[in-house]
Amino acid sequence: MKIAVESSVLIVNQKTGVAYYTQRLLQALVSMDQEDAYELVYLAFPGRKVPDFGVAAPNVSRRRIWWLPGKAYNLSLRLPLGLPIDLLAGVRPGIFFFPNFVRWPLLWTKKSVVVVHDLSFIESGETMVQRHRHYLSRVVPRSIKQANHVVTISESSKAQIVKHYGTDPEKITVITPALDHDFYRPAAKKTVSATKKRYGIEGEYLLYLGTLEPRKNLAGILKSYRALPDVVKKQYKLVLAGGKGWLDEEINQLIATAPAGQIVRTGYVETADIPALYTGATLFLYPSLYEGWGMQVLEAMACGTPVITANNSSLPEAGGNAAAYVDAKNAGQLQQTIAKILSSPKQRADMRRQGLAHVANFTWEQSASRLLDVFRNVA
Repeated sequence: MKIAVESSVLIVNQKTGVAYYTQRLLQALVSMDQEDAYELVYLAFPGRKVPDFGVAAPNVSRRRIWWLPGKAYNLSLRLPLGLPIDLLAGVRPGIFFFPNFVRWPLLWTKKSVVVVHDLSFIESGETMVQRHRHYLSRVVPRSIKQANHVVTISESSKAQIVKHYGTDPEKITVITPALDHDFYRPAAKKTVSATKKRYGIEGEYLLYLGTLEPRKNLAGILKSYRALPDVVKKQYKLVLAGGKGWLDEEINQLIATAPAGQIVRTGYVETADIPALYTGATLFLYPSLYEGWGMQVLEAMACGTPVITANNSSLPEAGGNAAAYVDAKNAGQLQQTIAKILSSPKQRADMRRQGLAHVANFTWEQSASRLLDVFRNVA
């Protein structure tokens, strides 16, 4: 069987969660599945390099739609009848796999699978750019209806899809993100020191890592940190690692009014540096207002760092019994939890041990095996 994969998400210059999930899932999938042929179909976007995708195997080929710019195709999706992607690419697969929320129009291909990672545009829509929210609100329900099967990344997201769209639960399979355990593990002290120096971090620190945008509750983190005793803030800097997001006026104002030297903004972090940043942190803070999964929770635990996260959406699924949980909208509770854990080396050691045991349950091979089962059942 030939399986076409809409792979435009993999040619972004700075990979985020959806791109990382897609790439690692495909790598594990083609490694275990030698029976089927995979064709990676993608559009051309200005300024983006032609990728190697990080996916290589004898049964993998690429098909670039070179004559139609990606932006032009995206505009066509706003029309009542968009252009069929299989016709444009000249492919006739048994299944077309769409890993990024949208099931694009098809002409020849009879069967398709779409990944709807979460419903943040509904559950946390006020934290999104309006045009993105409106676009997803229009195309996601259509994609769910047209696809033969839907994959999502948590039981929480599955329940929301059923709730909002009345989708048959049997049509939805949960395939959680996993970890590259050879990569996400405690880094050597020498590596941590060099990485801290490269990003301008001195001494001990509390870490947030992710895009600096409202849904991640940066305002809550900053307010909680500001409320900590001065002696704690003198010992622990707050490091905000990640690229610039959107709707960040309040975040920037809180950073600008903090005393000099307390907060370090690293900007976008190269993937190779992420384990060392996690390892060097005393605590990882991730009290997001909503998450389809919360990949950073697992990554931090795998690097031996205690995690404080929120008790909403899918985050308890990601953190299990190894994380400390707070109400994301209660900055006082977050501040108290930070202070309590910082004052207890024993609790931090217990959380570190529990976290390392917890993340062992998540492998890309297991996730890829579930996706292959989905393809087999749809076919």
